[in-house]
Amino acid sequence: MAKLSADTTPTYLKKTCKILTLSILACFFSTPLWSQLSTAFRATPTSGCAPLLVSFTDESTGGATGWRWDLGNGTISTQQNPSTTYLTPGIYTVKLIITNAAGKDS
Repeated sequence: MAKLSADTTPTYLKKTCKILTLSILACFFSTPLWSQLSTAFRATPTSGCAPLLVSFTDESTGGATGWRWDLGNGTISTQQNPSTTYLTPGIYTVKLIITNAAGKDS
């Protein structure tokens, strides 16, 4: 069990920050052609002080061979597992579209 103690750092030395939070968006289509693909991903961390470096991990199923990430801060990536730095506090919506020879899912 961790022992908790009061913060005795002088006020003038305390760092304050503004929090940013990611809004994770994944939409699923039920078209039979696309049924084998299923989009899923996670972000680490999902909140913190700006600037915040966030790594995204593709957890999609169905054999994706292509990725298009809209990371919500003006960054578009085609990497399977991208990362980006959010410089400004706020709420960001992240979108992922995956593709393979059979179709796509987002």
